[in-house]
Amino acid sequence: MGAPPAPDRWRRIEEIFHASVDLPKVQRAAFLAQACGSDEELRTEIESLFEADYQESTLIAGIVDQATSSLVEHRLTVRIDAARSRN
Repeated sequence: MGAPPAPDRWRRIEEIFHASVDLPKVQRAAFLAQACGSDEELRTEIESLFEADYQESTLIAGIVDQATSSLVEHRLTVRIDAARSRN
């Protein structure tokens, strides 16, 4: 693993990442081609941020789904138990 980018380089990476992260993939590729030009290292760094962002989003979505399912299951159990105790 290489040394972290210099501050000016990191600012450029962040700028390009934030400007393109919400673009559809086809538009993002064209944007990166223009923004990075022939600097393949810059493009690779930004693409690695997209991958990390995607993995983090997927992980968070899974956690939220699991928590939601657990909450729904708990609420149903409480309602069923309450209905049984009334009968």
